[in-house]
Amino acid sequence: MRVLIVGEYPMMVQALGAALDDTPGIDVIGSAFGEDEGVRAAGRLDFDVVVLDADLGDTACYSVTKEVAAAGPGGRVVLLGSPEPPEPHLPSFPLEPSFLPKDQTVDTLASVLLGTDRPGANQAGMDARRPTFTSLSPREREVLALLAEGMPNKLIARRLGVSLHTVRNHVQRILAKLEAHSKLEAVAKAAREGMVNYH
Repeated sequence: MRVLIVGEYPMMVQALGAALDDTPGIDVIGSAFGEDEGVRAAGRLDFDVVVLDADLGDTACYSVTKEVAAAGPGGRVVLLGSPEPPEPHLPSFPLEPSFLPKDQTVDTLASVLLGTDRPGANQAGMDARRPTFTSLSPREREVLALLAEGMPNKLIARRLGVSLHTVRNHVQRILAKLEAHSKLEAVAKAAREGMVNYH
């Protein structure tokens, strides 16, 4: 499994690369720091998976993912972190990344990377069961639609006339019911099912 790591902070990228490179079956073929380096590396290196740090920001993550998609079929992206939905002016990601929270261990990430090339693997090696969209309450669907518009929790609370704590609870229930690890992943899953408009 040839892995390229792209991140914002050199120390984090180098430490992660060193740890993954010690894992049997994983060959870290390169690392890049920042959007420009990440785009260049994704365009010229021969990789199977790009590990992308969400701390780069929405625009940079979009640019790198776009370059991975342009490099040809088969390239995959694993996005580390719990990103917010992309900025409203950004189009949907050209290649849907898999997601993994940053609080996972390197061993978990390694297992995810080694699982991404298996037939049927989905969402970073997580359980591929279909999310239960019908279990969402009307209010949760409303919150999900506002997330798809790129609204942060504070604005959602203001729009719905509820407390920020209430919105956070709704978001947590949405993530649990849709088996998503971030707002972005929840919105992407809902968009594929035609539940929300997400462009």
